[in-house]
Amino acid sequence: MMQNRGHLEAMIDQIFADTGRPPLLFSTVTSANTHWWHLHRLLPTGRASDMEALDLLSSDDEDQRLPEGDLHRVAEEHHRMAEVSSEDRRLAEVKRRNWVEDTVCWKTHGNPNVDTWELPGVQQRRAAVRRFPMVVTWFGQLRLELVRRCGAREMMNVIDDYDVTTWSKTGGNMHKHSIDWTVDETPCDIDAEMARIQAELDKITEEGTADLRLRLAVVSKFVDLGDKYVSEWNLCKDASGTPNALAAAVQAHYAHRDHPAATSHEEWMFMCGRSNVGHTEETKQRRLWHIAALSNAVCMHDYHLPDAEGPPHHTAACANIVGANPDTGEKGHTICSNGYPMSLIARHNEERMEHDENRGNLFHLRLARNCPVSVGGNKNIRLISGSNEATKVITHRKGATDYVAKYQTDGNKAGGGEKNIQRFRPTNWDNHA
Repeated sequence: MMQNRGHLEAMIDQIFADTGRPPLLFSTVTSANTHWWHLHRLLPTGRASDMEALDLLSSDDEDQRLPEGDLHRVAEEHHRMAEVSSEDRRLAEVKRRNWVEDTVCWKTHGNPNVDTWELPGVQQRRAAVRRFPMVVTWFGQLRLELVRRCGAREMMNVIDDYDVTTWSKTGGNMHKHSIDWTVDETPCDIDAEMARIQAELDKITEEGTADLRLRLAVVSKFVDLGDKYVSEWNLCKDASGTPNALAAAVQAHYAHRDHPAATSHEEWMFMCGRSNVGHTEETKQRRLWHIAALSNAVCMHDYHLPDAEGPPHHTAACANIVGANPDTGEKGHTICSNGYPMSLIARHNEERMEHDENRGNLFHLRLARNCPVSVGGNKNIRLISGSNEATKVITHRKGATDYVAKYQTDGNKAGGGEKNIQRFRPTNWDNHA
């Protein structure tokens, strides 16, 4: 792990020495394997040999389908039954890998090689993802590689990147984290300017000033860069955070449709102007609706139950308990470690850089936002990836290394400690060696 970190640091330093450019963006793209239309055209579903409980779980009949909350319970029961004896386990493995049945079962939703195929129900898709994690991993790697190599270069002016690929503990859900160099001229000497910002912050703190917002001249350069590549704006809301006319149109269009990430090949061709109708106002409108619906479906930090805009439950992954004191019995209170919900910033002249009060070396670039739980990112990359995506501006060369390196060394981030499988790909490394 330390060797990989050393390679990353050497790459950053050498590119900076040759070009004067540090990495300027950090982006994460996550696979949407439950919904991708092209993936599930490859995965067998509706197998005749499946257990009755799993058939009910995957049923398209609303009256027969098991509740969503029973998903893990049924899966655990199935797992326990398969572990009764070594002989039963062997037979279960043979049955599970019966590719003849798997091939035949494709016909339950039509022939995948012709236009008669239909997307299975969401419960069946989830079951298929659990059964074939290696196929899901292969497809996710292929798709996200195309997003990184093609989309990022065309839509974000990326000329070089360093990727870390991680998998979830189940092995089927894939994440790709990368730092990116762009063709834009470096807005400033990152390290020197961050040192000045830290000095200004120390001065403000020493004076006891309550307002910790930083408005130095260099901050405007970071803001300009952020506005070019990153948006925290929710297309379905106005400046005050109220749902607008687009929200009503999107809701009406997707009211009786599947998840926006499950868009079919035919729909994709229509939105991209590759169908018989070509590029029209209607195709442009559909693209707008699609990216708005996709952002609302996959890029909202709305895991704070029961109130999405309130503090998280103490068991949530983002929960951080502060103010606890075992000596006095004070239990403290829960806050979101990611800073959600965030304050609305309705005007561009209110954009600023703020110091994180909980993490001393972290600075937040607050861009205009009209939704307290929307995740900032690049909507172009979100559109072509068809999944969760987030992009941030890097404000420190060392910070770029530290942030990516934690996915190399942190078992929780990497997806399972000793079981994680990672692949590091420094693009164009030969050009800088």
